[in-house]
Amino acid sequence: MAYCKEGPFPTTESAKACNLSPGGSLPFDVLSQIFLECLPENGFPTPSTKVAPTLLTRICRHWRGVALRTPPLWARLDLGDYPTNTKADYLTDALAAEEWKIRAGSCLLSYRLWYDRPGLAWTGVLDAILPHHKQWKHLEGHLPVLACGWIHSAISRGAPNLQYLEIDGDDSHSSSTELPILGFPKLHSLFLKLCGFMPIFADTAAPLLRTVVLNGSCDVTLDDYWRVLQHCPNLEIFAGYCEARKPLTLHSALKTSKFLESRHLKTLYLMVHSIHSGQLLDHLDAPGLDRLELADYHTDRLPGPLIRYPQLRSFFIRSGAQLTSMNIDVDITEDEFLASLLHLPALISLELHDKGLSMTAGILDTLVMQPMNPQIHIIPLLECITFTNFRQWKSGSIANIAVSRWGGINGTGSSTTTTNEPSVSWERRLRCIRLRAYSMITPCSIAEIPNIKACIQEGLEVTEVYAKDHRFSASS
Repeated sequence: MAYCKEGPFPTTESAKACNLSPGGSLPFDVLSQIFLECLPENGFPTPSTKVAPTLLTRICRHWRGVALRTPPLWARLDLGDYPTNTKADYLTDALAAEEWKIRAGSCLLSYRLWYDRPGLAWTGVLDAILPHHKQWKHLEGHLPVLACGWIHSAISRGAPNLQYLEIDGDDSHSSSTELPILGFPKLHSLFLKLCGFMPIFADTAAPLLRTVVLNGSCDVTLDDYWRVLQHCPNLEIFAGYCEARKPLTLHSALKTSKFLESRHLKTLYLMVHSIHSGQLLDHLDAPGLDRLELADYHTDRLPGPLIRYPQLRSFFIRSGAQLTSMNIDVDITEDEFLASLLHLPALISLELHDKGLSMTAGILDTLVMQPMNPQIHIIPLLECITFTNFRQWKSGSIANIAVSRWGGINGTGSSTTTTNEPSVSWERRLRCIRLRAYSMITPCSIAEIPNIKACIQEGLEVTEVYAKDHRFSASS
C-alpha cells in the first residue's frame, strides 16, 4: 500500500475527451453520487492510485474537481503494513492521512490501521490521525502496545461521535487500563483484544452499546463482566475471556432480585481459566438468548472429584431462552448435560467436546433418533453438529447419529434406521457434520462407513478441520 502524489494533471486531449463523454457531461450531484458508489462495499479504501477514490482524480480535470469537492469520498481510510504488503511506506501513509483529512473536511472519519512490524516508523501516521479524535466515527486498529496507549490517551479526552471501536494489541499486557465509556455517548460496538483496556461505566449506562467483546487482560474479573451486562441494558452480543481468580461478588448488590436481567442479550461467549463460569450464569436472566458458548479450563481435566455445573439447566429453566446454537466445554455431568438439552427444542447447531463430558457414550446414544420413540427425540431440529477432539473409537456412534438424523435427498429420511426395527418416518434436518481437532491426528474414518458414505453421496456435508486457534475466539 503506498500513497502517491497526484502528479501532473491529465493532458488537454484527455480532458476534452472526458468532457465529451457521457460521464463528463453529468451534473455535479449525479457524478458525485456515482463516485461514492465506487468505494468498496465492504472495508475501507486505500490510498492506492489504482482504486477509488484516488483513481477518480487521475482521469480528467472535471472528474478530479468533482472528487475533491466530495468530502465523503475521503472520510474512510485503510492504512498499514499488512503481511501481504511488502512495500509498506510509513511516510506516505502519514501524508495520505493528512491529505484525506483535509479533503474530508467536517465529515466524520473512519480508519482501519494495521501496524505490526518492529520499530516506531508508524508514529507519523498516528500523529496525523490522533488530533481529530472528536471527528472519529469508526476506528479499527491492530497495533503495538505503545500505539494502543496513544489511542487510549486520545479517546479518553472524548470521542463524542465514535460509534465503533476495535483495538487489537499484542500479548505484552499484564494489567488493564480503565477506559471511561462516558466520553463515547454514541458507541454501539466495542472490541478490545490484548490491548489492556477495560471499559468503565461508573454510574453511567451505555444504552446504545449492542456489542462488547473483551479478550486479553489477566486482571479482568467476572465482576468487570457483570458491570458490562449491568450498564448496557440493550446489549445483544457479549464475549469475554477471563483469567483472574477473583470470584463474582457484585451479584449481592442487586436490590430487587438476585438475577440480573439482560433482556436483549442474544449471544453470550464466556471463556474462564481460573474460576467457575457458572457463578455468572447462576445470576443472569437472558430470555432472548439465541447463542451460548461456555468454556471453563480451571481444572485442566485433572483427576479428582468432578465439579458439577447445575447452573446450566437452571439458567434455561429460569430464562426460558430458546437457543438455536450452543457450544459447551465445561465440567458437567452426563445427567446435567442431557437435562439441559431437554430445554432446547429449537437448537439447530451443537458442538460437543471430548475433553469435557459432553461427548460420553451415553450422550451420543441419546442423540440417536430411535424409530421406536420418535415423539421423545432430543433436539429434533438439529442441522449441524460439531465433534471437537473426537476419538476414533467413537466413529460408530457419530455415524449412528448421522444416519438417524439425515433426511436424504427429499428430507424424509424414512428409508434408513440404525436398528432392526421397522422404519419409521420423522422429521430429519441434519445437513452438516464437522470434526474439529486441535492437534495433528490421523484423519477420521467416519466417511468410509458404508451408511455414512451413502449419506454423503446424497448430500450430507462431512468436514474435518484442524483448528490452531482457541476453541473459543471471543469474537462477534
